Amino acid sequence: MRRTLILAVFIFLFAVSSFSLPPSDAVIQTPDGTRSIDNTTFIDANKILMFVTNHGNFGRDLSGFFGYDYGTFFPFTDTSLISSGMETKSPLYASGLWVGGKVGEDIRVALAEYSDEYVPGPMSGETFMSDDPAFRVYKLYIDSLGDNPNDDYLNWPEDQGAPVDDEGDPLMIGDRMLWTVYNDADPSGHANNAGLTNPLGLEVRHTTFAFDRNNEIDNIIFFRLRISNKGPNTIDSCHFSLWVDPDVGGAGDDMIGCDSLLSLGYAYNADNDDSQYGGTPPAIGYNFLQGPMIYTGYPADTARMWGQAFMGYKNIKMTSFNKYINGTDPDNPQEVYNFMRGLTKSGAPYIYNGSPSNFVHSGDPVAGTGDLDSSPADRRMMLNCGPVTFESGDSTEIIAAIVVGQGSDHLNSVTVMKELDLFARVLYENGFAVPGDRVHEVPNEFPNIQAAIDASSNGDTVLVYDGIYLGNGNRDLDFGGRLIVLMSENGPEFTNIAVQGTEAIRHRAFSFTNGEDSTAVVKGFHFEGGTYNIGGAVLINNSSPTFEDCVFADNINIPVGDVAYGGAMSLAHSNSMIRNCVFSNNRSAAGSCIYISYGSPLIENCIFRDNVAQPVAVAAHAAGIYMAFTGAVISHCQFFNNNSPKGTAMTIDEASPLIEYCTLTRNNGSAEGSVIECIGGSFGSSPVINNSIIAFNDQCQAFYCGDASCTPIITCTDIFGNTLGNWTDCIAEFENSDGNIYIDPLFCNIGARDFHLAQNSLCAPDNNFCGDLIGALDVGCGGRRTEIVPTLMYAYWAFSIDTHYIDIYLYEVGSDYSIYDVDTGSVMINGTIHPLAFEYVHETDSTQEALKMTLNRADFILSYFPIWDNAILKYTISLSYNKGLLWPPQIIGWTYIRGHISGDINDDGKINLLDVTYLVRFLYLGGPEPIPEAMVADMDGSMSLNIRDVAYLISYLFKGGPPPVDPVNIGH
Repeated sequence: MRRTLILAVFIFLFAVSSFSLPPSDAVIQTPDGTRSIDNTTFIDANKILMFVTNHGNFGRDLSGFFGYDYGTFFPFTDTSLISSGMETKSPLYASGLWVGGKVGEDIRVALAEYSDEYVPGPMSGETFMSDDPAFRVYKLYIDSLGDNPNDDYLNWPEDQGAPVDDEGDPLMIGDRMLWTVYNDADPSGHANNAGLTNPLGLEVRHTTFAFDRNNEIDNIIFFRLRISNKGPNTIDSCHFSLWVDPDVGGAGDDMIGCDSLLSLGYAYNADNDDSQYGGTPPAIGYNFLQGPMIYTGYPADTARMWGQAFMGYKNIKMTSFNKYINGTDPDNPQEVYNFMRGLTKSGAPYIYNGSPSNFVHSGDPVAGTGDLDSSPADRRMMLNCGPVTFESGDSTEIIAAIVVGQGSDHLNSVTVMKELDLFARVLYENGFAVPGDRVHEVPNEFPNIQAAIDASSNGDTVLVYDGIYLGNGNRDLDFGGRLIVLMSENGPEFTNIAVQGTEAIRHRAFSFTNGEDSTAVVKGFHFEGGTYNIGGAVLINNSSPTFEDCVFADNINIPVGDVAYGGAMSLAHSNSMIRNCVFSNNRSAAGSCIYISYGSPLIENCIFRDNVAQPVAVAAHAAGIYMAFTGAVISHCQFFNNNSPKGTAMTIDEASPLIEYCTLTRNNGSAEGSVIECIGGSFGSSPVINNSIIAFNDQCQAFYCGDASCTPIITCTDIFGNTLGNWTDCIAEFENSDGNIYIDPLFCNIGARDFHLAQNSLCAPDNNFCGDLIGALDVGCGGRRTEIVPTLMYAYWAFSIDTHYIDIYLYEVGSDYSIYDVDTGSVMINGTIHPLAFEYVHETDSTQEALKMTLNRADFILSYFPIWDNAILKYTISLSYNKGLLWPPQIIGWTYIRGHISGDINDDGKINLLDVTYLVRFLYLGGPEPIPEAMVADMDGSMSLNIRDVAYLISYLFKGGPPPVDPVNIGH
């Protein structure tokens, strides 16, 4: 009998442990019992059913509606199956919004977990309102908008702040939607053991919505939290957190992780043996799709808030991710606030691999790499966003998604969940217009493209089948403000919109002038024959449509008077995205491909080739892109074989664009030509050029500054081989600094227009000190003649106590010779000859054989001394033929040495005032040690560090004193 009792107790304990429990000292309560609490409303549009309350808690069935404590069910098909016990699997126990910040010196928080510190209803007069049964959760169905309005539709609480359209009707998102409002202004509601602070004075308008489309979207629930500070106080250092108690089936075998790039936190099963899901447990993820926005002042930044775009702002992403285990819950507001800021409960930083991190378990559990969770247990996780200063009267909007992915096993479920999460982000970026709501086919259903557009509504797709589309109805197209997708069946090679414009009768392909945003998409067409004087093929004005995978060819501006710009496209007051497009053989007087004025469009992964800028009444500019008064971003684009007297690739006219990861080569100018022309004018131009190649352009200098008000910033860029000058004019100061280089980029096949990089190019990510790609295209060919390992060296390596070697690999020496014909050789550096040790090797990562030449690393580096800056340095390999003949040509190689000798104390590649400050802090204020070793701060060669080194460096920088002592002479 005793054995039976023990077994029964064990079975009971096991059953209890498979479900999440609140901490033992938690106060389990809902707000004041006199209030109208709504714990019985749930969202049930798709495969997830989830309860949502009117006091901040969601995911939990607090009323026992179905007889379970948890309130999120997946996979869900029908409520009757939950009631009958056939569909009772759950990936989530509870969830809620946490907010924390400082009012004066006091930390205040508002929590929603096992007890909730929010009360139903909106705020008025800086405080909560008396209870009203109307402060409940409202539910809309897709047919509520049609001929079957439900009671909640007819009694929609607009007076509480519920969203409405221009006509005052309920504004619905998705196929099913919940809406409620709650606040933390009632002091009596702040009764959570971890809270108990004064109210923050926040009102939260909570929208939950989901779609039912029998595809990936059925595994996603979205929610929007519009949070307003309606109290009298400014909340400093305010953080917002999505608090989650995930129970993926059984609670005791869960692990968590995050992906900071995706703003994603997630939970998954530790193995393939779950008490609910068995061998195929799902993974559940939360994504911060949109956080609060902050002002940056940078025109290229755009934030989204209230369904609008705000230039010069950006949304804060997930700034930290945290976890704790059941039983280690926060016990007071300080500990809550620590968790919200990405710290441990005590306020110490989280340490991984010896370094602090704001993101707990950011590794990849599928690959088994990085910071991974271990020792599965009943987890809590927090996705955090902040800090912001939340002024009284301010509002912000957080949009998030809950995604459940179920794969073939516990780790494959993480993969599936992440794929679904990307789908959720695409929906957010598209304004929640679901692709494929309705598809209109041309010509099967409609005789021409415009007819199909006219029959469309927001979210629809117009699908155009292969063919050449001519005449009215297939040109001068207009979306009319519709947010739809117009796409071809098989891409631009098979779908041609032939505009057939003439000088007498002008036509273009498209006009966008009705405020369309990025969810208006044109994808996969070939446009030719546009002839308008402004925007030959496409005109965009006060609109921001997206163009993807298109070809613009043989479009021209036929001038009206002397006005002609934007041979293919003209963008005015636009934030359009132009992606993966090709522009060829277009002509204009200004911007043969694209003319941009105002706004901050994105031009990405595009090719500009064989375009011509031709003069009208004045000189022609920009065979590629003309930019005026814009913060455009030009990213990962190629410009080649374009022709213009000025600005063969671009003209920047009182603009401040960002140009990054671009390749500009083999363009043709004139005696005064330039690849990039910069005109500062009255307002100035401040372009930023990063990680780009400007090389081998004919009759061009790389960059031309028209006046002193053009002030570029250039980093990690290679400028080389331009016939009229490279690092000249106003960009001369950037040569050999900030990661910039002057060297042949080693394209794979410049004659065949293949501008991928050879493996030994210093523009390849692993070969330069920026540690990043320079140019539009990555490594695309072996093609290495010689390679030095390591490619990157530090000057101070010359003084290492231990002996080290470098290896030079020779892969080929010409078609008439073999590397096996070599019998002797040497490397010449600055006139000094270094003998080589030879060895024929089979390279480990290639089938290619090589001649490996080894020499002393210190001798190699010292041959270049003194080195006071970063430098790309040449060496010459001289070889002899084993038949006694001299080797035909000498072979040239390059290396990159970081000139880090005495003086560059903070390791930024420069000697300046920052190094003085760094040294003073080290010597007298307990600051960090000089990098990479203390003796780089030995200015005078005395073998000790003291105030004389500070004075020596100041004298060198500001009084014309001698440079820091060359370590060759101080016996390191």
